[in-house]
Amino acid sequence: AGTHTPANPSLMPPSSWRARRAGLISHGARLDDPDIVECDQAMAWWRCRKVIDKERDTLHPDHVPALADMLRHVQINYVGALNMLDAVLPHFLAQALAGRPGHISLVGSVAGYRGLPQSLAYGPTKAALINLAETLYLDLHDKGIGVSIINPGFVETPLTARNQFTMPALISPEQAAAEIVKGWAQGRFEMHFPKRFTRWLKLLRLLP
Repeated sequence: AGTHTPANPSLMPPSSWRARRAGLISHGARLDDPDIVECDQAMAWWRCRKVIDKERDTLHPDHVPALADMLRHVQINYVGALNMLDAVLPHFLAQALAGRPGHISLVGSVAGYRGLPQSLAYGPTKAALINLAETLYLDLHDKGIGVSIINPGFVETPLTARNQFTMPALISPEQAAAEIVKGWAQGRFEMHFPKRFTRWLKLLRLLP
């Protein structure tokens, strides 16, 4: 017998899974038949999804983003960085062997330091980028390739303009660029700014 590959439960609504199960039973399928088990698992998935959606709807939608929005942040912020590294790292390693090492900078955020309010989709991806940069530094430093992480606070951009709250220590893109260039010149691993804001967040990270 071949291997049975379960279908994605979301491919059909619950009513279709129920109808498929009823049709299989009418044709004599046993309850332990893989197709019957698949239908049962799919309907259980939909029951769980209904509970999750109901619970999420009782909370403020800005605090609990939809799964699709959270996955979009993962794809853009974290998987996007992995795709970039997959494309450039072989060239960087070859250049380093030829005596022309390069430098990689990832853009994280102070939102990645620890859990923050209204940052359920965004913050974890930035925490992942900080961890990724730290790991890359350990793996690539001995090869001569520079690695740094840029963790800005609030920078005035079209994206931050959509925030519905007061942003402390908001700085201009020009100020942010100046901090990044200064950090590169000084050979820093981490560039965080503005420090009158980011130092407080670093302190909070140490608290229980």
